[in-house]
Amino acid sequence: MKKLSLITLLLLFTLSTGLLAQSNRGEVVQTGENNEILLEQIGYLNLVTVTQKECASNNQINIQQQGGENEALVTQLQYGNLVEIIQSGCLNLTDVTHDGHRNSSWVEQYGYANEVKLDLIGYNNSAVVGQDGNNNRIGQELIGDQLDFQLFQSGNDNELLQVEKGEGGQPYSIEQHGNGIRTIIIHGALR
Repeated sequence: MKKLSLITLLLLFTLSTGLLAQSNRGEVVQTGENNEILLEQIGYLNLVTVTQKECASNNQINIQQQGGENEALVTQLQYGNLVEIIQSGCLNLTDVTHDGHRNSSWVEQYGYANEVKLDLIGYNNSAVVGQDGNNNRIGQELIGDQLDFQLFQSGNDNELLQVEKGEGGQPYSIEQHGNGIRTIIIHGALR
């Protein structure tokens, strides 16, 4: 009985002090230049939304999430912006939109059943995405010219769906290791 009470007290203390850090939500909206955001979340069901707009240029975002079912949603408008996202765990989602030029993304995911959605709109935008684990997915849309994309996937049953719309060829590199890999690339000009 004593053992059960001690475990119950520890569990109640952990829950009441927020050490499990579940279901935290944060939203940042920024305008201006040369801003920097650093966010770190540990636990499950966390959400961070960052929007940089209206003269938002040369900004940096660094998001780190550990746990499961976490979401990092980033929209960067204008030019010269950088986003770095690292997620470890399972069922995590990264959704990045660059609409402008000379924007860069760096995304790393470790674990299984993680997903990256990426939209590069404009010109001279770039992204590097790395996933290590099984059942991971990447869906991306490249609209514009001179868009550079690099993908590294390691694990089984991973998938890439890429849609390209633009006048010129897009430089990209895809490296996938594992079994049951699926890659779909659709090319088409803007109409």
